[in-house]
Amino acid sequence: MHKDVVCYIGNGVVLSPEALFKEIGELEAAGLDVQSRLKISEAATLILPYHVAIDQAREKKRGEAKIGTTGRGIGPAYEDKVARRALRVQDLFYPEKFAEQLRENLEFHNFMLTNYYGAEPVDFQKTLDEAMTYAKRIAPMVVDVSSALYAAEQAGKNLLFEGAQGLCSISITVPIPMSPQVTALQAMLLLDLALDLSHCTISWGLLKPIAPALVQAHSPVSCMTMTIRLNRTPSVFAWLKLVKSLAR
Repeated sequence: MHKDVVCYIGNGVVLSPEALFKEIGELEAAGLDVQSRLKISEAATLILPYHVAIDQAREKKRGEAKIGTTGRGIGPAYEDKVARRALRVQDLFYPEKFAEQLRENLEFHNFMLTNYYGAEPVDFQKTLDEAMTYAKRIAPMVVDVSSALYAAEQAGKNLLFEGAQGLCSISITVPIPMSPQVTALQAMLLLDLALDLSHCTISWGLLKPIAPALVQAHSPVSCMTMTIRLNRTPSVFAWLKLVKSLAR
C-alpha cells in the first residue's frame, strides 16, 4: 500500500500462483503498483491443484470430525515440502524437470485421491500447462530473497517480518497446529538470514483466535483480537495459555 515499501515472499512460504495473481489483479485494479515492488524467493514451495484436492477430500472424509482447514491446499503443500517431493518456484523455469516431478507427485496424490478418498484425480496436462503459464508471469519477480534482505539490513533499512497463525507444528499438539513457524528466531532461519536476535529490536504477537480450526473445533472463544508485546521471541506457548485462560 505504501509506495516506498518493498515486499518479499520468503522461502518458508508455500505459494499458490493462482491465488497470488488473483490478489495482484485485485490490487492493480485498485490502482496500486504491485509487481515492481514484490519479490518472491525462488525456493518458495508451490501450492498446486492436487494440494487443494487433497485438502478438500481429506476434510470431506473426516465428516463431523473435520479440522476446519481453509481447503486451499496449504497443509498438503507443507507435507510435500517435508517429504522432499515439493515443487518450488525455481522449478517452474526448468519445464522438463518440472513435468517429471509433477508426474511423479500426481501418481502418488491421485492414488490417494481415487483409492482412499474416493475423489476425482487431478489432470496432469492441465496442471502442467497452467504452471508453465504462471512461470512466465512470475519470473520478473523472482529474486534471491535472503541476499536481498541481508543487503537491505546492511544498508540500514528497516525490516518487518510477518508470520501467520502462531500455532506452529513444532510447539503445539495436533490437531490444532498450523504449518508456519512464527517466532523471531524462526523468521531468520526460514529466510536463511545470517542475522541474530540482536537485530530484532521488538517482537509483537497479534492474538486472534477465530474460525475455522481453533474456534470451531477446539475453543469456545468466539472472535477477539489482542496485541501482545513480547521481549525478543514471541512464545507460542504463551499465546496458547492466554487462549485457554480467556476460554474459561
